[in-house]
Amino acid sequence: MGGLDYSLDLIEHGLLRGNRQPPYRLRRLLRPGDPRLDAAPRGFDPRIHFALNCGARSCPPVRVYTDAVAFELEDASRSYLAAESELDRGAKLLTLPGLMRFYLRDFGGRHGAVAFAAEHLGSDEGAWVSEHGEQLKTRFARFDWKMGVTPGRPGGR
Repeated sequence: MGGLDYSLDLIEHGLLRGNRQPPYRLRRLLRPGDPRLDAAPRGFDPRIHFALNCGARSCPPVRVYTDAVAFELEDASRSYLAAESELDRGAKLLTLPGLMRFYLRDFGGRHGAVAFAAEHLGSDEGAWVSEHGEQLKTRFARFDWKMGVTPGRPGGR
């Protein structure tokens, strides 16, 4: 685009994630002054993690995004967290998606991830998580890297 090369990895980590270091990499993808940084959005929105898809079973479902992207990202976040999180009120244990562990910094660390979940889990569970957030134990589900469809998941995944 514009005479510059963009890989999917560069679009995700270099642009959409604000040139943050990818998981399991030693450095950022773009160096300061790289002209491709001009194509990056001005702010970072962690909801993009629920829109990007690598094709693994634990990835969010593929969706179409339009001019109503803010609403669609919100819907994708809520749907993914509802499908991939688990709350055990008795044990005060919140299990978050493994995807959030990979990008924990993007959510503001463990406390930020709990706050994000409280905001996006839905009214009843979200309110409970918000109220008990400090006392909650958190863990992250295993990320399933297998390719393909998981029966019983939204969208047939």
